[in-house]
Amino acid sequence: MILTMNDNVSSIENNFLYFNNSILMIRFIGGVWTIFFFSYSFISRTDQYVYLICTARISRVKYFVTKIMALLSWVGLFVWIEYVLFLLIGFSGYQRFIFSGDSLNGYFNCFLLMVYYGFLSLFLIQIINNIFTLIIPVTIMNVGIIINENASGLIYRIYNFFFPNFVNDTVGFVFGVSHILFMIIFLFVLNLIIYYFKDL
Repeated sequence: MILTMNDNVSSIENNFLYFNNSILMIRFIGGVWTIFFFSYSFISRTDQYVYLICTARISRVKYFVTKIMALLSWVGLFVWIEYVLFLLIGFSGYQRFIFSGDSLNGYFNCFLLMVYYGFLSLFLIQIINNIFTLIIPVTIMNVGIIINENASGLIYRIYNFFFPNFVNDTVGFVFGVSHILFMIIFLFVLNLIIYYFKDL
């Protein structure tokens, strides 16, 4: 991306293009990785809860919360590494690279987006218990990119209410950060309830 920057274009526009292209790649690669990570960690054949409850007497709630915290730590580490690489490549590869706090905010929003779709995939895997269900959240996430190309209309607002995504050419959400945080908490509680009562 840095190598293809056009010297005839202003440094502000080049920085904008570099940031947007970076976010686009992180959102897709990180999103798919997080969806798979969350799904595979809780599919019945890979879940080790039954063995732990028999040997260590660990409660379902504690096991679930601990496992989610581990997954969130990995996702957070992934996003942080990508952000550091974004800065290193920017400073070393483009003399007119401009550091902006907005880029950190953008990567944080990317983290929230990945976590939301991770929890959505976890919900589906607990209900259907088939690894191929991860295709559903991946499709929903990418359909959102297409829908948000035209940032208007009832379908656009309904879709973004249930499946938050970035508004076209930005790293902001239609209903704001508070909305996606609420949706993440809602899915976390829903997944916890399902895990607590389901047969293992």
